[in-house]
Amino acid sequence: MITSAAFMIVMLVGVPIGLCLCLAGIVYILASGNPLLFQSYPLQMFGGVDSYGLIAIPLFILIGEIMNGGGITKRIVDLHSRQHVRRLHSRLGHGAGRDHVADHGPGDGEAGL
Repeated sequence: MITSAAFMIVMLVGVPIGLCLCLAGIVYILASGNPLLFQSYPLQMFGGVDSYGLIAIPLFILIGEIMNGGGITKRIVDLHSRQHVRRLHSRLGHGAGRDHVADHGPGDGEAGL
């Protein structure tokens, strides 16, 4: 209960959530009266963020910012949207024939459906 209250108070003050979690852990250690928990605290903190998936997130954000700064994302989206509209427009006539199975088969195979 004390740790939850400490977490909420510190979070409402405007402290980032990562620091709120650290401070709530420290409050728990102080409230429990067990100073041996301070020895395992750094290991627990490092173990929580020692993940390749978590390392990849800031790198994806960095690459996205670099691509936005260079203008390549706008060009990629424009190229993809033009090709998608052309492909959609060229396949609209596939269902106009009498044999719908034969008309839809090649279009679905190319679209990956």
